[in-house]
Amino acid sequence: MVLMNLLNLSSNRLSDPTPQQLTLCAYLNVIDLHNNGLPGLIPQQLGLLVRLSIFDVSNNRLSGPIPSSLGNRSGNLPRFNASSYEGNKDLYGYPLLPMKSKGLSIMAISGIGLGSGLVSLVLSFTAVCVWLRVSEKKCQSVNLCLSTEICEY
Repeated sequence: MVLMNLLNLSSNRLSDPTPQQLTLCAYLNVIDLHNNGLPGLIPQQLGLLVRLSIFDVSNNRLSGPIPSSLGNRSGNLPRFNASSYEGNKDLYGYPLLPMKSKGLSIMAISGIGLGSGLVSLVLSFTAVCVWLRVSEKKCQSVNLCLSTEICEY
């Protein structure tokens, strides 16, 4: 197995994590594991396979960062494009596009803050108006206010 140069196990419904032992196959030119159910992380050491020219782990259940040794290959080492990694919704890193944030945007947070402030202002104004009206009625019912005087609050 150490002298193997091609590994194509695509579309085989594999569901165990990618084995670390693949890194022992120093002569591997091709690793094709697309369309399986492989979970977990891509082993960091796969980037050390200098003969690797084709690498496809698309459409699995991989997660975590793409090892920098695979995503940022330089010199004469072939680079693998985004299609090698697509279809793994929890996988991230170069060359994939940045993941969309699952949090609220600044505009949404600002809108929520402004809306909450406006609602608080309206409720406060309404409470003051109700309080003034109730106080005025109490003042009139107790006859504390004369027709020529102003009620003091």
